[in-house]
Amino acid sequence: MAENRFRVMDGVIVALLGAVGVVGLLARSSSEEARRAAVQALAEARTLAGSAEAARAAAEKAAAGGDLRADFDLLASNLGDVQRQIKEIADQQNFGGNPFGFQPGQDPGGLDAPPGQPVLEFTPELVESLRKAVAAKGIVLGEDRVTIPGRTILRQGAIEFFAVFPGGKAHEAIFSLTGTPDEEGNPPSGLGASLNSCLMALGLRPGTPIRLLPGGRTIPAKGSPVHLSVEWEEEGKVVRVRAEDLLWDRERNRSMDSGKWIYVGSFFDPEGYVPDLTGDAVACYSVPTCVIDLDDPRAANDQIFIACGPRIPADGTPVRLILSRTPLEPTRAWDPEEPSRVTLGDPPKAPPEEGTGGGK
Repeated sequence: MAENRFRVMDGVIVALLGAVGVVGLLARSSSEEARRAAVQALAEARTLAGSAEAARAAAEKAAAGGDLRADFDLLASNLGDVQRQIKEIADQQNFGGNPFGFQPGQDPGGLDAPPGQPVLEFTPELVESLRKAVAAKGIVLGEDRVTIPGRTILRQGAIEFFAVFPGGKAHEAIFSLTGTPDEEGNPPSGLGASLNSCLMALGLRPGTPIRLLPGGRTIPAKGSPVHLSVEWEEEGKVVRVRAEDLLWDRERNRSMDSGKWIYVGSFFDPEGYVPDLTGDAVACYSVPTCVIDLDDPRAANDQIFIACGPRIPADGTPVRLILSRTPLEPTRAWDPEEPSRVTLGDPPKAPPEEGTGGGK
């Protein structure tokens, strides 16, 4: 019974985030025609909000041990109604797509454009339900951090992403975030939406993804600071490093500066949470479709950062990406201007050469 309840809660949380996210998306275009359409959309959104609130109340009741059957029926009824009405509004008003890409002649909305998605406030009951739901996908939601498993997929060359979800640009990312595969080896669905929910449950607030303006201009991404670390096992010990130490700034010829990661959150469209559709997780080349971006105007250039191979574990190495509210102490660090010189912890040991007695 408890397991079924948490399954219901997982769907409720993701569906609620999708519902409010799409409704928020409807009011984002700034042309006069879209503004008038948004007034009608807002009126209908208020109706949707009532349905979503009823679903949320039912979810909290289910988490507290209420009548699961009755709650499930209410959730299914309300969420189905929300999803149908959202699709009708989107179809009628022709909304959807990337709210941060603008066509020539359109008003980009100024410097203080709205965030890519609304904020869902998590009660303690919802946090606990979310924690148990995402655990089935391999995500660990702690008090001040979120951990998600993955593996190394690239150790050299220019990159656009520090990490991607399944289906993302694996040829331009250092890590793939895999979660815990099912019995058939398939990655869990909705990893992006689950990670996004966990970051909000930590108290972080989504920001504004990069915006593409007429004439090729951009407004850099803004968001809540978040700290990234990577862990892996090496000779029976846990190695923890700062994510920035695994990236090399070619323009400045040194490691990436610390403290640059921000939670922007991306956005929802009528098909779902966009990072789950694109596979974009942690970007070092800014795109509106990533969950985590860089607070650096140079991130609009895809030639700035490369993988720092000497510091990255071997291809296929299982890793854990940790996203935390405060910095975590690394167990290994390097000289910022010397890719191979370790300043903290033991350096990786080179494999034995043939003929030295180290091999079989």
